[in-house]
Amino acid sequence: MSALQGGECQLIIGDCRQSSVLEQAKIRQCRAVLIVTSKDRVNIETALEVRELNRQTRLVVRSAQENLNQLLAEQLGNYVAFEPTQMPAGTLALAALATEALSSFKLDQQWLRVVLHQVQASDRWCNMRSLHELNSHRRLILCHTANSARPAQSFHEWETDARVQAGDTLIYIETTDPSASQSQKWGKFTQQNYSSLLAGFKSLNWRNLEQKLAKAWETIAQEQTRRVATISSIVLLALLMSGTILFKLNYPDRTKLQDALNLTIVLLMGGFDNVFGQIEMPFPIPCWLYLFSIILTAACTIFVGFFYALLTEKVLAARFELNKRRPPIPQQDHVVIIGLDGLGQRVATLLQEFKQPLVGISLNPDFDQKILPQMPLIVGNLNETLAKANLATAKSVIVETDDEMLNLEIGLMARAANPNSNLVIRTFEQRLTDNLPHLLPKAHILHANALAAEAFASAAFGENIFSLFRLFNQTVLVAEYRIEANDTLNGFILAEVAYGYGVVPIF
Repeated sequence: MSALQGGECQLIIGDCRQSSVLEQAKIRQCRAVLIVTSKDRVNIETALEVRELNRQTRLVVRSAQENLNQLLAEQLGNYVAFEPTQMPAGTLALAALATEALSSFKLDQQWLRVVLHQVQASDRWCNMRSLHELNSHRRLILCHTANSARPAQSFHEWETDARVQAGDTLIYIETTDPSASQSQKWGKFTQQNYSSLLAGFKSLNWRNLEQKLAKAWETIAQEQTRRVATISSIVLLALLMSGTILFKLNYPDRTKLQDALNLTIVLLMGGFDNVFGQIEMPFPIPCWLYLFSIILTAACTIFVGFFYALLTEKVLAARFELNKRRPPIPQQDHVVIIGLDGLGQRVATLLQEFKQPLVGISLNPDFDQKILPQMPLIVGNLNETLAKANLATAKSVIVETDDEMLNLEIGLMARAANPNSNLVIRTFEQRLTDNLPHLLPKAHILHANALAAEAFASAAFGENIFSLFRLFNQTVLVAEYRIEANDTLNGFILAEVAYGYGVVPIF
């Protein structure tokens, strides 16, 4: 363990759970203790021992035990716990969306997002407004970088009266609805593609129609029950049309087309006795047409019985099905999440909140099928699952298994299958994180522990971290800071806190 004294770091070797080792670190004088070993049990035991020695110090603990952490926070007080591998969930989800958003988080039941926007000449803001005019009750400018200038190193390195020019970079925070972008995208899709769909219908010819029918039949033929149901429907439809035409042609003066259709439907529904149940025929009928009427009724008995049996089978299967059926795998413009540990599940939950089509892939054959029941899921080995996930037409691919080399392998396979997708890879070692951008130039490489390190450090000063994101090679934290009576910030003007400490108050 290490301890900071007077700005210097002192290294102490020993078991951090022992009070004698903690006493060497002068634990009774510590303002905060960061406990970040790789084992949850060691961290929690250390936290309990520290609290016995110091009732006031702040405890910042690495732990993935959510329920236990909540109970310990209530009992120990001034206790906060993080799991570094879980914290980048929002960053991974937003990277997969391929939007301008850098971060998204909830504050007081309202979604907010941080946006990096490159100003274009066609933007309504360009050459029309000063920076301070862009601030509103829904938007707050955080940073501004003029065209060709170096990126800002602080939130307040910009002039409020500066004009917005083409090529400028704006970073702002705004209130938003996470599902709005998807609906806007769908509306835009329908408008832009209506003419192309109409042209596609006009271009249909017999060869195209034959190919589409053959493909549809191939899909139907994969399941025997579906194939029999399709054949039965076709036969019944053919009998309905044939009966209507024959009755109309044999009785042109006495029967309207609607009456011929009605008579055929009655026979198909088993109403033979309603039509021919009398001793004398209600109307003259040829023998062959009488025989055809009997065939109609017999066919109805056979096929209706089959449909009742099929319906009963489906109802019983649904009744005794233990797991709820998941949605089908999207065909295109979806997000593929490979690896469904705790982080993957949190990323999937966020993407579902954003109304994004997605499919999850677990390489663990024992994966719990009850997790995320509303998400399409594929479980199996690597090659089989990637083939089923429609990787070639996916919008984004998130690779976040616990095996760093496996993540690299999957990343290369995903790039080969779909060079245009947004590839997001989680890493654990800094050296690989630095080298991967040269191998995969357009991929988002996220080092989970590096992103979380500053969150742990900030939490030691009494901050609750809502979110974090990367901006111009810096980690920016979205944090809640409560001012205490003896706090050095107590009594400061809000502007003094903002400019003096390099922060932007948003609430």
